[in-house]
Amino acid sequence: MERPYIYILGAKGPTRDFSSMDEPVFMEYYVANYGKTPAKIRNVLYTVSVGISPSDPTPTSIWHPLLRKPTLIPGEIRDTIYKDLPEGMATEAYTAEDCPPGDLMSPNRRDGESFFFRVVVQYSGPFSEEHETSACWIWDDGSGTVVEHGGDTLNYLH
Repeated sequence: MERPYIYILGAKGPTRDFSSMDEPVFMEYYVANYGKTPAKIRNVLYTVSVGISPSDPTPTSIWHPLLRKPTLIPGEIRDTIYKDLPEGMATEAYTAEDCPPGDLMSPNRRDGESFFFRVVVQYSGPFSEEHETSACWIWDDGSGTVVEHGGDTLNYLH
């Protein structure tokens, strides 16, 4: 009970900032500590992939905002965290009959393939060790956004 509880929430994207033609396409999300004690982030892993199932997440760089400032106090929310799509991953502007053009991008996929975004945060608390939170999303053509995917297998808090 007296431990940190990290949540990964609010995934959006793929998105592109059209104010600059050199801006990459990225995913956005936020992380919050809704536990009663501080959390020390040990590792952040990602995957942005296209295929039948999500690829395994791999560690991010030491420059990730959660690793540069690794302590989250109780109730703290780190919003607007970005993850660029892998170089060469094709996207196009998302268009829908009831949605005006904007900065939302639609991932290009072949028949039978899906677009996945997964984040895993490994952390500890002052009185506990080896906690892990995982969140996974899949692109939904109908809503033009990512939605939770994988049930308890890919979305968990340990």
